[in-house]
Amino acid sequence: MTLMEPYLNKGYNVTCDNFFTSLQLARELAKKRTTLIGTMRANRREIPTSLIREEKNIPRYSSTFVLTSEDNVS
Repeated sequence: MTLMEPYLNKGYNVTCDNFFTSLQLARELAKKRTTLIGTMRANRREIPTSLIREEKNIPRYSSTFVLTSEDNVS
């Protein structure tokens, strides 16, 4: 958040790798009119267990998108 300080509240987008991507960071940035795009590691606590179980059934090179009901995070 400190690195992003000059860019917050200006409508910018942050792209990051799976080390930094988290639901908490996405929500914090959204409060400051900044969007985040990135992949998430499968071992993050924020990922629902139902998705982790289904991971074995997902074909290789495909993606799964999940939209939360309480905010605009997918």
